[in-house]
Amino acid sequence: VKKSLLREIGSQELNEFSILDVGCGSGELLKIIAEFALRSGRKATLAGIDLNPISAAATNSLSLSFPEMNAIQGDANKLPFADGCFDYVISSLFFH
Repeated sequence: VKKSLLREIGSQELNEFSILDVGCGSGELLKIIAEFALRSGRKATLAGIDLNPISAAATNSLSLSFPEMNAIQGDANKLPFADGCFDYVISSLFFH
């Protein structure tokens, strides 16, 4: 994420951006992105979706420190978001 997505956001000089993490797990990548946004003075809207309700809840527990983050329990094959509503969509270790 640091060497690809965050570098891309930096090179595009985006002041604000939105990201969906499909299969977000416990939110580690969203937390890294939130910390990057805070350090660089950018506004981030970060969402996660995970089939496992425990994982979605774990991600949401991070939102106490990072209010720009939230997660829902849901199916990656039936995303409840409109096409094009996020600037970036990531999925890491989804198929393990």
